[in-house]
Amino acid sequence: MLWTAAVATAQEHHHPKAGAAAADHMAHDFDAAKYAKTFDGPARDKWQMPDKVLAALQIMPGQSVADIGAGTGYFSVRLAKANPTGHVFASELSKSMVEHLAARAAKEKFTNLTAVQATPDSANLLDPVDLILVVNTYHHIRSRIQ
Repeated sequence: MLWTAAVATAQEHHHPKAGAAAADHMAHDFDAAKYAKTFDGPARDKWQMPDKVLAALQIMPGQSVADIGAGTGYFSVRLAKANPTGHVFASELSKSMVEHLAARAAKEKFTNLTAVQATPDSANLLDPVDLILVVNTYHHIRSRIQ
């Protein structure tokens, strides 16, 4: 139930015109500086409910997690904070988002967070992971099951 409600709300909030008519965003390189204010803003907490999402994931100490479509790191940094003995791979297709997230991880001293440059065909994870989180990203994936 939480997953279904979060997905529907996220799609409406993130892309009000999501659906078959929506443009293919796979080749789009988001302007990280522009979107960081919205993607990481406190208003997102109300509809995204990150504390409930993290609780539902039941991450065990030391586990590794992949945040696929990490954007500016809204969930990635929360995952890194929640599990300091584990590791987070923040996989993102947009080069500017990867650069932003790498700089953010360094600035906020998240040594357990690695920004990863994805390709349209691969998340390019550096190691196997225990858990994969995909939020506000599924609609960007080509050839996805509708």
